[in-house]
Amino acid sequence: MSGIKGIHSGKDSVLYVHGGTGTRLHNIWLSMRERCHRENHPHYGDYGGRGITICNEWNDFTKFRDWAMANGYADNLTIDRIDSNGNYEPLNCRWATMVQQANNRRRPERVKNQYGEWDYKMPLPEPYKGVTT
Repeated sequence: MSGIKGIHSGKDSVLYVHGGTGTRLHNIWLSMRERCHRENHPHYGDYGGRGITICNEWNDFTKFRDWAMANGYADNLTIDRIDSNGNYEPLNCRWATMVQQANNRRRPERVKNQYGEWDYKMPLPEPYKGVTT
């Protein structure tokens, strides 16, 4: 792996530095992880709180970076989940413009509330459809 340096940390262990810290791509990776894992993140409810996860492979930044570079990453694009109810994983992600991403979002359903007035509600992700409380 080019650009990866071994650093000795401790008696026999080696910590690998990927060389991506501070890059835009690394910040995208960190933000994705925070939205899905950190409960006090402002957008956790829209991601981790809805059950959106990140595939195990992408716990390693170098694997995420390799996927990104092989799949069209550019500085003007953002990571986009093709199925907005699906997880962050290679087959459900792409690099998209802000316009593409804005068009690929959950849309509220227009429904009548108990008073006969029009209201909006967000659709449930697939695993929760048909579940009643």
